Amino acid sequence: MTDFQSTLTNLGGFWKYKPGQKYLALLTSGLISDVFCNTTPVIARPLVLDWYADEILELLHDEKFIDLDSKFSGLTVVGPAMGAISLANQIGYSLGIKYLDKVVDYSDDSDFIVSCPEKDPDLSWKFRTSPIHKNNKILLVEDVITTSKSIRSVAEVIAFNHKVTADDFLPCIVCLVNRSGHDMVDILGVKFKIVSLMSIEAKTFKTIEEAREVYPDVLEAIKPKNNWAMLTNS
Repeated sequence: MTDFQSTLTNLGGFWKYKPGQKYLALLTSGLISDVFCNTTPVIARPLVLDWYADEILELLHDEKFIDLDSKFSGLTVVGPAMGAISLANQIGYSLGIKYLDKVVDYSDDSDFIVSCPEKDPDLSWKFRTSPIHKNNKILLVEDVITTSKSIRSVAEVIAFNHKVTADDFLPCIVCLVNRSGHDMVDILGVKFKIVSLMSIEAKTFKTIEEAREVYPDVLEAIKPKNNWAMLTNS
């Protein structure tokens, strides 16, 4: 178990099914999973988030995506609402640079609309972006990557709005948790590497009947937030 996974587990943000347990996690998307991951307990604690933002930067340095000994006036950090905004802010703050504030806004004056990832297909996310300075490299940040649809949508919105291409981004996405099952993701037709503090494999199911084909002992799927003790102690 990684240091981050241990921290998230202790804070009540991570659970993984163990053989013999009676419940699976019912996710907000409506899917059923043998893994529950919520990074809010880390994101909501500034000192903890600061610690792990620095760990992410060390990983980026080790992978040679950035040089921590250099200045970062030409780098913009981008994170989609809701969870990744705080992480993007902290990474930008740690580097001493300006970041791109990425917000979800349902008001009529938002400029760009993309489909809502892993949610109701009839619902849309509306994005508003602040200016990106010419020649800035863009770093994409997520809290949790599952299908990568939300971060791909962010890149597409930025590319359309600011007339940039994949070459204007650092060829990586940083995140706290990678549960996609992949180490690369296609962004604007180019493979970007996923750099994460924690990678996990998770199974998801549409119905409890489908889940019982894999986990026959399971009684039902429950919402972790309201049933944490039941989920973890079953």
